[in-house]
Amino acid sequence: MTRQALERWALKLEQLSPQTAKHYRTYLDGLFRSCGHSTATRISDIDVQRYINSIPSPHRQRVALAAIRGFLKLAGRTVKDITLTPLPQEKPIYPLTDDEFRALLTTAENMSHQPTRTRALLLLLRDTGGRIGAVLQLRREDIKDDHVILPAGAAKNRRHSIAPLRGETVEALAAHTRTLPDGVQHIFVTRMGTPMGTDTALKAIKQAGKCAGLDKRVYPHLFRHMKALELRAGHAEGDTVTQTMGWSTLAQYDQRYGQRTPGETMEEARRIMEGRGADGGRDAKAEAIAEMAAALREGKIDEATFQAGILSLRGSSKDIKATGDIDSMYG
Repeated sequence: MTRQALERWALKLEQLSPQTAKHYRTYLDGLFRSCGHSTATRISDIDVQRYINSIPSPHRQRVALAAIRGFLKLAGRTVKDITLTPLPQEKPIYPLTDDEFRALLTTAENMSHQPTRTRALLLLLRDTGGRIGAVLQLRREDIKDDHVILPAGAAKNRRHSIAPLRGETVEALAAHTRTLPDGVQHIFVTRMGTPMGTDTALKAIKQAGKCAGLDKRVYPHLFRHMKALELRAGHAEGDTVTQTMGWSTLAQYDQRYGQRTPGETMEEARRIMEGRGADGGRDAKAEAIAEMAAALREGKIDEATFQAGILSLRGSSKDIKATGDIDSMYG
């Protein structure tokens, strides 16, 4: 592999989250040990398949293959026809009801070990749907009057997220921050003033669920599922979902929490169709939507294909203007 390719690879790793970059290095080291060398041009598809087969987890197989393909691509190599173990069926999600969440809060308030911290953490997880690592990295300056900005450093894709806060959450955070030692900037800390770890948070949440007598498993990521389901039930727009959850695309949202309804997809089409380029004409996305709409009217594509096309062409709020109507497009 050339020095330029190695430099490009190092730059790519810097753009990833620390956790993802660590995984990429681990899988590449495993591949090199498996085939006995680290020369990209000598790594065959058979070497890659043999190494992938040695990884027991289907999810890790996919991460490893992404890392390997990215590494070899910089050296002008491609890897094709790699067989992966099928992904297992997603486990069902059992969200907490309002009564169950209230019981959880009441239990947290009665806990002897830092009750204000546990209560603030539970409310913040509910309102933001943030990953526990991002929530625990919050500092005083990240908490605004009525919303919170979750830091991008802890996110898997280095995207920060913004979420509004309910009144009781704002009050709980204010009560908790008043208990923090002077000079401490992190919101969630131990009694020694050091940042709270994920294991400590997991233990506190699990204990609260057990003491509340809930017959459901209570864990930090459950609140992220609950937030996504809340957005799903409220038919939130794509930009709202990605901004709140910190995702770069809606692929995972649609796959895990249910496909959007035809009505939601048509609304997305209307918003994209009204996008305008610098010259005042339709931009490329709008033109693509018009072509797909014509194909739909003529029966060349079905509704599912049209919806898939809309999802692939959705843009950010910066390049979409939500004005006007395109009902005539379907006439």
